[in-house]
Amino acid sequence: MLTGNPPLGRELGLHAKRTHTLFNGPIECRLLRFDVEAKYFAAKREPGALPSFDEAGARARPGSAMFANRLRKNIAAGAAWARGAGVACYRVYDADMPEYAFSIDLYQSQPEKAPGPAERWVYVQEYAPPATVDAAKAARAARRRSP
Repeated sequence: MLTGNPPLGRELGLHAKRTHTLFNGPIECRLLRFDVEAKYFAAKREPGALPSFDEAGARARPGSAMFANRLRKNIAAGAAWARGAGVACYRVYDADMPEYAFSIDLYQSQPEKAPGPAERWVYVQEYAPPATVDAAKAARAARRRSP
């Protein structure tokens, strides 16, 4: 399996027999090689359960409050605009702050076109660091983000 996000590769519940680091342009990727045998399966955990997360540590990081405020403002403004325009999918964040180089898109089903309550999805995509950021520093930051 080829992935730009190794933690998502772990969601398969298999341990990779071998891994290889490759680059898809500037994006560091991993080629995970598996033997699909019972002995390589990871310990069971609740499907869809998120790994443990240090919320207090995340809140204490510099810039986190500023980012949270920016995101709240963008979501409120985007939601008002989307309702008025009849739009169900829109971008709420697009690397507005250099320390947070990713985009966040919200998708929502339209209840009038699908039975039941509206469903919502969030899609987050990280951008490659700009050339002005030291490549070694960016790689260390990416490793810290991977559990």
